[in-house]
Amino acid sequence: MGFILGLVLILVLMAVAASYLYRKFWLERSDNYNKCKHCGKYYEDHPFYCPHCGEVVDKGKD
Repeated sequence: MGFILGLVLILVLMAVAASYLYRKFWLERSDNYNKCKHCGKYYEDHPFYCPHCGEVVDKGKD
C-alpha cells in the first residue's frame, strides 16, 4: 500500500513540475499567448478583456 501511495505522490509531483516548467519556459516564449498585466495569467488570441479577471487588455490600438 505504501508503494502505491509513494508512486502516486511521485507522479503528482512530476505533473506539477512539468506544469511549472511549461508555464515558466515555453508559454512565455509562445507567440499565441500573452500575459495579463493585472492578474499575471496567460490568455490566448488577443481578447479585449482578460478571460481570468476581466481587466481590459486591448485598448483598441489597432
